Amino acid sequence: MSNRIQELRKVKGWTQFELCRRSNTPQGLLSMLERGKLQPWPKVTKRLCKALGVRPEELFPEGEPCEVKR
Repeated sequence: MSNRIQELRKVKGWTQFELCRRSNTPQGLLSMLERGKLQPWPKVTKRLCKALGVRPEELFPEGEPCEVKR
């Protein structure tokens, strides 16, 4: 998932700062998510998905567990 967040962010041409601003997510947290140091909890996943314009399933590559509840 970490690479997926970064990939979607870069497709939009956004910096980490811009995604943080749009998703109301602390930059340190986003950095750790993108580096694979943390797995986001559902609330953060929902905010990132809304900002990126994707469904939660799109953040999780096949084979990775998806713990997001709708």
